[in-house]
Amino acid sequence: MVTILEEVSNFAQYPDGRLRVGPFLTGPEEIARLLARYGLHLGASNERGVCSTTMLGVMISCAGEGVKGYFLDEEGLEAPSSDVEDFLIEAVGPGTNFIIEGHHCPDQQSMVRSSMNAWQSEGDLVVSTQRALFTRDGERVTMLNQAPVSITSPSIIAGNTPPLCLVG
Repeated sequence: MVTILEEVSNFAQYPDGRLRVGPFLTGPEEIARLLARYGLHLGASNERGVCSTTMLGVMISCAGEGVKGYFLDEEGLEAPSSDVEDFLIEAVGPGTNFIIEGHHCPDQQSMVRSSMNAWQSEGDLVVSTQRALFTRDGERVTMLNQAPVSITSPSIIAGNTPPLCLVG
């Protein structure tokens, strides 16, 4: 097998963002209704997501200038954590390691990378979140590093992190 990589012209100058979410145990129509129920958007410029089915469930992906790597609200700002948490309570299926991850480039010299993992542990929904700023010169600034915590029983700090799960 031969791997062929082709360079994307002007990619370094294009301020696009990426977002990947899932796996969902439902189809695209139900996912769209769930996002709408909580006022969550994939991007600020009406970007549309694409769905792909993996052995673990349905993943949604989105790319574009208005995509920030996390859910946005109606005004194009980061969605309130309460809306994201309510969404996760409905979206995360038993036995899944649910991800919301992506990035955006606020300027040509830096990139913000965001990652949220959610999973069920002993009847609770547990979430872990990281966000970091990376610069072209190799600097990394941690913006957020939330240890696993239950969002359904906030007084519980989770000790059972899920096994690494790579989603195609």
